[in-house]
Amino acid sequence: MKKLLKVISDYSIILFGALIISEKFIDLGYFNSPNFTNLLVVIYLISSLYHSKLVMKEKDMKIQKLENQLKN
Repeated sequence: MKKLLKVISDYSIILFGALIISEKFIDLGYFNSPNFTNLLVVIYLISSLYHSKLVMKEKDMKIQKLENQLKN
């Protein structure tokens, strides 16, 4: 799940950048609309947020495990 969220966020930001650059040269119709680029940004933000939450949760569990090992 964590890797999937990272891939989604990476692809959405890369696609956003490609659309911003390509709008200067090519008319892509719907894909050039502000709504679509805003959607890509929202997808990036949400997937990055959930990815960060999962990473923090994993790190917190590891810290807790190590603290328990130190106590024993």
